[in-house]
Amino acid sequence: MDTALCTFNNTRYNSYDFNLLPEPEKLFLRQHLKCIECKGKASFRKASTDNKPPCFAATHIGKCSKESSSKSVSSSPGKNKVSKIIVNPNEIKLKKTNFFTASSSVTQTQGTGNVGATKGHNKNSFTLDPAKKTTKSKTLRNILNQHLEGALNNTKLNITVNNKSFPLKDILFDWDKMIIHNISGFYCGYIRNSNKRIWLNTNSNNNLSILLDDTVADIIWSDLPYKSGSWDNGVPVIVYGTPRVSPNGKTFIKIFDIENIYISKKHYKKI
Repeated sequence: MDTALCTFNNTRYNSYDFNLLPEPEKLFLRQHLKCIECKGKASFRKASTDNKPPCFAATHIGKCSKESSSKSVSSSPGKNKVSKIIVNPNEIKLKKTNFFTASSSVTQTQGTGNVGATKGHNKNSFTLDPAKKTTKSKTLRNILNQHLEGALNNTKLNITVNNKSFPLKDILFDWDKMIIHNISGFYCGYIRNSNKRIWLNTNSNNNLSILLDDTVADIIWSDLPYKSGSWDNGVPVIVYGTPRVSPNGKTFIKIFDIENIYISKKHYKKI
């Protein structure tokens, strides 16, 4: 799991920020971790030398949607001596992904799948030096899900986008809770209506709208059912771009690249 609730301080942590806590604090707080959905007891595993990032796992109660991201995966056995792989503890990078094709949008789950593995059978010996350093990737979907779960409210993570590193908190904005900045970054929140296929509007006042390039619109609507009412309950959306102001004073972000937008399909299809 990417996110867990600490009942001691009523704080939701993402696994990377929890990993950055001072060791004594981390040892104490991990006793109070719960699944954010079913409240089953959770545990924490720090980044390992075999390229596994920090993560949470839990003993889930009932039919919990987070269970799939906590299951263990057995790795293939081996006896090779290989270099240690050290996961950068406070840096992630954006993995650009097209979520609107059949091959990349089938699974709409929370979290990042099997990174929560707690068991395995890899018998490689991680002893060779020098150690290899790696930075784990996050997609727009990962960032949006963790934002909605409240796990990025006080994040100390940096994120690399287009070969430049930024504090994530400085370029992650919720358009329902803020004055829009003229800054390139991640803008997310709820879309509540669309207009003529190319405009996605955030609320009745339209304080921010997403303008889709014709090519991007064609890709999205060929993958999503274009139905009235799909937006009525609000659909979580995240984009990467820069707000602009039109001559009539409307603030908008234009999306030219299909990999710079993610729409939560499971929310969109609940009409």
